[in-house]
Formats: sequence, C-alpha cells, structure tokens
Amino acid sequence: MGSTAASVLKDGKVTDAEWQKKLQPQLQKAAVESPEVRAFLDVFADGKITFEKNAALGAGDLLRAHGYEVPGRDSGITFDVRVVVDGNAAAPDQAFETLSTLTRTSNSKIAIGVVDGGFSAHPALMDNLSPNGKTIKAAYGAALGKEFGKRSADAKREGAIHGTHVAGIAARGTPRIQAALMAVPLETAAEVTGAATHTAVRPPPEKQPLVLALDHAAKNGAQVINVSIEAYVTPEEVAAFKKVMDKHPNTLFVFGAGNDQYQLGSATEGDKSLAEQLRCPNMVVVGASYPDGGRWGKSNYGKDFVQLAARGHYISSADGDGDGFRIESGTSMAAPNITNLAAKCRMLHPALSPAQLVTLMSITSDENHSWKDAVASGGTVNNDRAMTAAATLALLASGKQLEAALDTLGVSATERPRIKTAVDALSR
Repeated sequence: MGSTAASVLKDGKVTDAEWQKKLQPQLQKAAVESPEVRAFLDVFADGKITFEKNAALGAGDLLRAHGYEVPGRDSGITFDVRVVVDGNAAAPDQAFETLSTLTRTSNSKIAIGVVDGGFSAHPALMDNLSPNGKTIKAAYGAALGKEFGKRSADAKREGAIHGTHVAGIAARGTPRIQAALMAVPLETAAEVTGAATHTAVRPPPEKQPLVLALDHAAKNGAQVINVSIEAYVTPEEVAAFKKVMDKHPNTLFVFGAGNDQYQLGSATEGDKSLAEQLRCPNMVVVGASYPDGGRWGKSNYGKDFVQLAARGHYISSADGDGDGFRIESGTSMAAPNITNLAAKCRMLHPALSPAQLVTLMSITSDENHSWKDAVASGGTVNNDRAMTAAATLALLASGKQLEAALDTLGVSATERPRIKTAVDALSR
C-alpha cells in the first residue's frame, strides 16, 4: 500500500485525522482496478486494526465506491475478503497475474466478444475495449462496436444497464482481455421492430440480430463470446445459430441458462430456449450459484443441458446508468464469469480448444450437493484451480516434467491431486 499507509498502520489503528490527511488522499488517487485499494480491503477486514468512527465511515464509502460491497465497521458484521473480491468485477486478479509471470505469458492478450442489450461508456471498461470498439457514443445503448436491431430509447437504456454490467464481469481482473461490445435487443433477441408499423417482426433466421452479432464478433477475432440473453427460438432459427458456431470452431460461445427456476428440457410444449435446443462442441451453458457455491434459487438447471456453474449472486460491476457500480444477480452474471475464466485460461495456455476449456473448468469445479443432477460439472467453477491447471499444461508443453511444473507454480499438497486429475484428462 505504500510507505504512508505502512506508517499509519504501524500502531494497529487508524485515527480520523490519519484517514483524512494521509490515507484518504492516497487512496482517492488510485484507479478503480487498483492493487492499493485491494490491499486496503485486507486492512479494513482485519479485526486487529481499529478505526475511529469517521475513518471507518470514510473507508467503507471508499471501498464501496470501488465496487467492494463491505458492511460498515460499526455493524459488527465480519466478512470473508475472498467472497467480497469474487463479487467485485473491478478487483485486480492477483492469482492470474502471478500465473502469467510464472508461465511467461504476461504480455499475452485475448479478444472476447460481449453480445448484449447495449452499453455505456463506463470508466471501468475503457482499458478493455478492443480496437474495433473504441468509438464511444454518449447515447444509452449505443454499441461500442456495432449495433444490431432497432429499439426505443427506454429499451436502449435498459439494455445499456444490463450490458455494461455484464461486460464489466467478462473483462474483469486484467486490461489484457480486449472486449468487442455489440448490442442487440434484449429478451426478444430474435425480433426487431418494424420501422413503419412499430410491431415486432421476425426476420429470416440468418438475418436475426443475435445471429449476425455472434458471427460478427467471431469474424473479428473473438476467441470467447458471451451471450447473457435468453432467446426463445424455432428449430429453423436453431439451425442458423449452429451454422455460425460451426463456422467458427475455435471460438467458445458462452450462454446463460436463464432465470426461470426451470429444469431445461422438461417442457412438453411451448417455446423452447436456445440453450435447450442447441448442442455444439464449442458452446457452454452456465447456471448461477451463490457465493458459497450452492445453486442460486432462480437459476435454470439440468445436467443434460447446463455444463458449468459460476457465481451469479450479488455481483458488483459497472453501472450502465452512471459511473459507479451496481449489484445484480442472475445467470446473466454467471455466464460472463465463465467467459472471463475461459479467456484467462486460454491466455495461460493458448493451445486449449473450446471443448478442452469446458472440460478443464468442469473437472476443476468444486462439487456441491445442491447442484447434484442440476449441472454436468456437479458444482461451481474454482477459478484459481482452473487457471493453475491451464498454467500447468502450458509448462508441460514447454518441456517441464509434471512435478517440476507444480513446484514452479507453488501448488500446495492438497491441490496437487486435483490438478493432476485435470492434466491427465486433458493430456489423453
């Protein structure tokens, strides 16, 4: 945190004067995705360090302004730093950066696509915009890349709130994830509004906004594409989506499972979602979990349809209705957590195919009884374990022996069996 903070904390307390004259000015200069603010979170959570009243209030406000949803120091509520960090899309990913250094991939970058209802120019996204997403428009819902489909100003505003939040999660933790952001109408992704009649019409399957957006993102180099949109489609439309995914076999397409508390595949009549009808080796459907890994109550589920689960409850990310942060929950938040993890694993080991990425994230997941028969992986992804497995595979590809690779990465004795299992499965 710097010499100033170290001197303040030497006596184990933060007075109001020390906060106002020393710590606050230092931390206010720090960027949103700042290691200094992340380190201060540890201080705030340390019960051995005391804060005077105004210092505690100011420190809590500053951390929340940086996306860390912390309780007040006077509330008597203790919190798990890791849970707070995992719920903040603006927090730097220290584990990923360490693994990047050890695998000598610190200069690697990756292009991802985020297809959503719209986007606004949030400060937390600026370092993550890909070259074809640099043109920023002030209007709500303007794509920072290309816009597909027409809609009202209110729909654009709602889309921007959703899409900006999702984009912040997908690009979280490092500026080396370069995101191309493309806007389509939310909820009715298969429809566009007729200019003359103002009625919802369905264009031909191959001309639908979501189909066009996925193809556009993949053609422009996106290696992972996030789709936090629950689209209900006809069999003919499913064929159009499959054609796009088959056309881009090296791109992983990540879909949210939906928030209807519904077992996918159980309906005998009525419209079916894309996640229920489409199967491709380079796609994955994601359910949402609570911070403890248990299944979030509203998440759709079904092990024959949902391959992975990720935290989707109480996620703090970029607010599309201002420059701050907002809390959202849903599979819309879980899917970009998988998009982000897949992108980082691929930066650590670029040779991983989309199918291998899904297998790696599944094998390294933490099992949870609430996900039994509800997700193919049996539980929620473990980010650090998945990235460590990817880094291990990268070191093996460079010529290291397995034990030497695990030693280089500092893998603990308790984690080694899980990493070895993943490496073995992906090395066959």
